[in-house]
Amino acid sequence: MHVHGVPLLNIALDSDVLLIEPTSSAMDRVGFEHAPRNAAPRDAVAEARQALAEPERLIP
Repeated sequence: MHVHGVPLLNIALDSDVLLIEPTSSAMDRVGFEHAPRNAAPRDAVAEARQALAEPERLIP
C-alpha cells in the first residue's frame, strides 16, 4: 500500500528473534518522490538510506 502520512510498523516475535519491518512512502521519509535534482535531496536520500541500514537508529 502507498499512502502518504501513514507509515506502518510490522512486528513479529519468532522464538527469541524480534523482527521489525517499518514501511513508509518516500514522501514521508525524505519529503519528495522524484529523482534528486541537486545536493540537498541527494543528501536527504543518503541520510534515509543510512538510517534504514542501521535499524537501531529507527527505534531507540
